[in-house]
Formats: sequence, structure tokens, C-alpha cells
Amino acid sequence: MTTQRQRVAIITGAGSARGIGFAAARLLGAGGSRVVITSTTDRIFERVTELRAAGIRAEGVVADLTDRADVDAVVACASDSFGGVDILVNNAGMTSVSDSYASGAVDGLSLEDWHASLDRNLTTSFLMIRAVAGLMRAAGYGRIVNVSSVSGPVAAYAGDVAYHAAKAAVVGLTRATAIDMAAAGITVNAVAPGWIDTSSASDYERAMGAATPVGRSGTADEVAYAIAFLAGEGASYITGQLITVDGANSISEERGRREPQRSRRFAEERLRRDRLLFRQRELDSYPDKIHRVSCSLIKTAPDQVSRVPAASLRTMLAQAMFTDVRRSRCCPACTGGCGLGLPRCAHLVARTRPPRSSIALRF
Repeated sequence: MTTQRQRVAIITGAGSARGIGFAAARLLGAGGSRVVITSTTDRIFERVTELRAAGIRAEGVVADLTDRADVDAVVACASDSFGGVDILVNNAGMTSVSDSYASGAVDGLSLEDWHASLDRNLTTSFLMIRAVAGLMRAAGYGRIVNVSSVSGPVAAYAGDVAYHAAKAAVVGLTRATAIDMAAAGITVNAVAPGWIDTSSASDYERAMGAATPVGRSGTADEVAYAIAFLAGEGASYITGQLITVDGANSISEERGRREPQRSRRFAEERLRRDRLLFRQRELDSYPDKIHRVSCSLIKTAPDQVSRVPAASLRTMLAQAMFTDVRRSRCCPACTGGCGLGLPRCAHLVARTRPPRSSIALRF
């Protein structure tokens, strides 16, 4: 994430160490924002301690955001501690915690439970937006990101009617508010996470994540990157939009034809690989350095590469295995040709299995 001018961000629902809210707070804070985070329990102060240990200026508030007085207290904390509010991430909310799915079905849901779910998942966002709107209008700047879900706006599962209705309504709230506040320099967008592996995810939910086209559940950090993008200064012409973060699950047409059940080990290995790929791509000019090393090696001894000891060659190309080995064409560094007439770059050899004593580059 590109560092931007210091902004003040409120992130609700950030009590869980593995949750989307805390991941967003951590990422926004790393980008230079000062953050105020909220939760309904005292564990929020543990998260504040972690953020401060990482060098992020942070404050925490225990608040029930269905209570207007607590909402005002959160906004007051941001104003008193940091001088205003520039970014609001509405992440507070939860699914039904009833004993059975059937109790949330339309013919088994009490009016009290219906209102309680709407309050948790919809009214909290409305109250927070209303509380910061005046400050953002006065500043002529604002970024509001509502965390909705694929459940409701995009898809549905059985047994939780109120949650689906609330999350669908969050998208309607997002679009209507975006129109109301556009002229004031305020953008309002939403993200719709799919199967995300947080601390509250069940084994069943992880199995559903493994059945997505990507082959695994998403992570809180992956949702946080979408939030951080929408909360950035550069997203100034994007408003009223919904970004789905679900590993292509909601657009898969062949739902009746699933691949054989993937093992947990396979999913964990794929996640590890994707994380390594992502970290490597954050290093500016790194692929170009690898390109120069590998192409230089070939130019100096193109007919003897296969005789180079495996240990030496793997040392020179070790980091290359973290580039996108799935590509079958040249990397960006040699687009237009590297002068060798090779159909692939040398670093793609990292995906082949080396012999015990030597390694041969295969093109």
C-alpha cells in the first residue's frame, strides 16, 4: 500500500486478532493513518497495544454501536485524540449465533431476533455514517467503506434470513449515501467478503472455501487490501460500488461440477505459496534483478548451463521460484525479447524438479 498523508480512520468491529476489522486497522495504520478501533469487549485494548507496538498511533473504544451514545463517544475519541475523521470502515456486525440454522428461517424467526440482526448488521453502519458525515462535509474529504457480504447482495444460504436482508441493505445504504455525499468529496463503497478464514470460521466454512475456484478460503488481510484501496486518496472517482472478495466463487457457473475434494494440506500449501508470491511482488525492481542475473548466466555459457552444479544454480535462482511460475510467456522484464529468442525466461526453470547433482534449464 502506498503511504499517503496522515489521515484519521475509525474501524469498527476490530476486536478479533484474526478478523477483518483488525487487519484493516493494521494496514491503514501501516500506511500512515492514525486509527480508532472499536469492539464490544475489553479485548479491543489488546489490539491497541499490538498496533502501538508496530509504531501505529491508535486508540480503542469499547462500544455498542446500536447505542447512539456509544457511537457519539467513538467519534468524539477520534476528534479529541487526532482532530477529526477522514476514513470510516464499518465492519461491526455478525451472523446469527442461534443453536440451529432453522431458527433463522423466515417462518421460525421472531420479530425480536429480526430487529436485533438488522440493528447489528445495518443500523450500526447507518449510525456511524450519520455521526461522521458532518465532520467529513466540513473537511471536504471522506472515505467510507462498508463491509457487507456475498450473503445477501450476491448469494444466500439457508437459515439466516435477517442477516442476508441486512447485508443486502448495506449495499443499498452504500449506494444511496454515495449519491448524497458525492459533491462533498466523500466516497462511499462496500466490500463483499466470501468464505474468509477468521477465528470464527467453522470447519464447514473452511471446507466451503476449499471448494471455491481458487481452492481455499480467503484471509482477513486479503479483504483488508480491498478496504485500504477504497479508503485511499487515489480512489477518489470510485463511489457507490461493491467489490466482491470471494475467490471467484460467486461467478462460477459450473457449480454442479466440482473437482475432487482438495485436502487441507493442499489448501494450506496454496495459501503459503500465494503469500510468498505477494510478498515478492511488493519488492520494487526485484523481478528485473532476477531477470538480469538469470539472463546473464545464460549469455555467458548457454551451452554449459546444464552442467552447472545444482547448488550453485539454485543459489542464483532461489528467489525466482516466488515469481509467478504459472505464466507461460516471458516476464515483464523481457517483454519484447531478451535477445536470446527464448520462449520463456530463465527464472521459470525454478518450477522444474532438479536432478540430484545438476540442474538443466528447460525451455
